[in-house]
Amino acid sequence: MKKNPDGIGHYYTKTVNNKKRYFWRISVNGNIIERSSYNRSDLDDKIKIVKKSITFGYDPAIKRLSDFSKMYLNVSTSHLKPRTKKWYESIIRLYLSSEPLGPKNIQDITPMDIESYLNTLKGKISASYINGIKRCLSVICNCAIKQGMLRQNPCSTAKTPKIKKRNVYIPSRMQIKDILAIAKSGEYLGKKVENENEGQTLMREQFYTVLLLALFTGLRRGETYALTWDNVDLEYGRIHIIVTLGKSDDSNEPTPKTLQSRRSISIPNNVLLALREWQNLQKHFSEKYGDIYDNKDNIVFPNTIGHYYNYSNINRSYWYPFRKYCGLPKDYHWHDFRHWHVTYLVSLQVKIGEITRRLGHSDPSITYRIYTHAFATDDSTLINAINNDWS
Repeated sequence: MKKNPDGIGHYYTKTVNNKKRYFWRISVNGNIIERSSYNRSDLDDKIKIVKKSITFGYDPAIKRLSDFSKMYLNVSTSHLKPRTKKWYESIIRLYLSSEPLGPKNIQDITPMDIESYLNTLKGKISASYINGIKRCLSVICNCAIKQGMLRQNPCSTAKTPKIKKRNVYIPSRMQIKDILAIAKSGEYLGKKVENENEGQTLMREQFYTVLLLALFTGLRRGETYALTWDNVDLEYGRIHIIVTLGKSDDSNEPTPKTLQSRRSISIPNNVLLALREWQNLQKHFSEKYGDIYDNKDNIVFPNTIGHYYNYSNINRSYWYPFRKYCGLPKDYHWHDFRHWHVTYLVSLQVKIGEITRRLGHSDPSITYRIYTHAFATDDSTLINAINNDWS
């Protein structure tokens, strides 16, 4: 969809009766208004009438940040992905609707107010969450600028507090072998393994396969659990990543966050073999328990009834006890396996461009910035070049 010049409403086209028809859609107070025409100028005339009649649903009398933020959610978020909108709703409810910023008129909020508030959150929530609050507030202020309520966005000069980055623990190659052996055996579950039913055995095998996939493909967790067998080519050893799954969603999102995240990657032989074994296990379970295992979406890693998985269930049943048993740090995240994958590729002297494409980043600079530790640990190519030149 092409964004309207003033930032509110969306154009799109589709074929109707073998002819190209122009559409325009806007969300006003939770209601969708749509206009269309085969002629673009005719559609623009219709849009002007709509604009005059609704004034975008904004009430100029609403000035407090808490109220304006809620109005923004109702009027100007039709273009957002459901997951992003849910994220903004959470931030507004928890951080922008109460003291100290919520009761203030949006025109009265200064960069110093924002900096002061964000500093009070330091140590209470993560750095990424603090940045998310500022980003959400900046979007709301930009909306206020479009409505003529602000001249300048106070977030543009407000600084987020400096927070020391967490050092990502990178397991050694031998540790990874031990970790995989533990996942395969299920010993981290203790006596539960002895008494598990077939569904629990299936989920334990699934956890191992997902772990293997994370380590040797670098897939994000949401991308892994959103995979369908239609996008896994076991014959040629490739995975096509086109959708992702939110942390607590019951269905997959339409697409990953960026166009570059939509990609096809090759998978190594050990992962290919594990996926084939997993597919056979899944097929056997489906044939035996088809009355309850309704995997109509052909999901590669569903729950025990064939639906998309909820992360909280995975964490509680498998990831937390597994992490503890393996002796991994308490702050070790599943996403850190992606860091291991990058470090591993760098150790194999894989070029940065190939790593960037594999990870689904839009630019190599993003890969460098996020995975600085990986590139800082291996300068063997550089040293060998100097030694060879001066030998």
